[in-house]
Amino acid sequence: MNTFNFSSANAQNCASPITTPVSVVGEYAVDKDGFPIEGAQAPVYLKKNLPIALEFSHKVPFLTYPSMNDFFEIADVWEGSTVFAGRSTLRNLARCFLFPADDYYCREFTIDAGYLRGKLLLQRHMEDISDQKEGYGAVFERTVTAGAHPEAHSYNQFVTYPVGEHNLMVRCDVDCVTDLKSKRPLGLTTKKVKRMKKGTGYYPMGPPSYFQEQWLQMVLSGTYMLIIGERDEGAVNTDRANIVKLSTHSAATLATQGDLSSARQQEVFDGLNAALSWIKKCFERNMASKREAADTLSQAQIRFTIAGGIKQLVFVPLAKTQHVEM
Repeated sequence: MNTFNFSSANAQNCASPITTPVSVVGEYAVDKDGFPIEGAQAPVYLKKNLPIALEFSHKVPFLTYPSMNDFFEIADVWEGSTVFAGRSTLRNLARCFLFPADDYYCREFTIDAGYLRGKLLLQRHMEDISDQKEGYGAVFERTVTAGAHPEAHSYNQFVTYPVGEHNLMVRCDVDCVTDLKSKRPLGLTTKKVKRMKKGTGYYPMGPPSYFQEQWLQMVLSGTYMLIIGERDEGAVNTDRANIVKLSTHSAATLATQGDLSSARQQEVFDGLNAALSWIKKCFERNMASKREAADTLSQAQIRFTIAGGIKQLVFVPLAKTQHVEM
């Protein structure tokens, strides 16, 4: 079947959620054209005194992605892994099993997928990438970090870990590290908080789903800690905000704040394992029906839609194929 059955997703139990150390197998900075910058270091987190003034950035970030064929032609990039994906792509797939259909974080998406000799590549569909502005997040990152190469567009790590029967290699953007010796990756984000009507305190940052989303991002990349800059935007219709509080969170504390039990975490990774297995089987059936050679790169789209509150994940094979030397 080319449609995924969500009702039986948890039938394929995988190993426990990612609790073993994530292995970092490569890291580098890239310029705006996506080329590695030799000798560039990761930005390092700086402790700043509060409040931290920020100005909203209307700049649209420039995104670059290597072609699917580039990944498959470089055999040593896989390092024994059977699935390669960017963290944002993997997060979209895992969200299907974490959030209900009516949740803010459960959105429709398309994944561009390729399959060759038992190896699966998942990439964000370029048309799904909106012209979203940098906002406060990117400005916050630049304000509280130092040491980034002046031409660096981003700093990436390649991390590996197992999910059930699959050995994953995940490309992750690294906001910054604790220091250049340990290089423990830190996540940076901002969240608007509202001042209480009485007193000088602030309301809590958000519902459980907010912390669940942050937890998911952390565990998929092996992020050491997440630093949330709580911002008070003050006057309406201005492009300025102040970070009034910095809070540090581990994946475990985010799970607690998001009311995520260990059993619920297990369900998410069971679902992710089942979805990856389903995608591979769809490719294998499609290639067998077309009698494609083993060294043919088969391509498809994985489309997630929501209709009438019902989630649907559909495999759509593409006619485009390509012979790849490995």
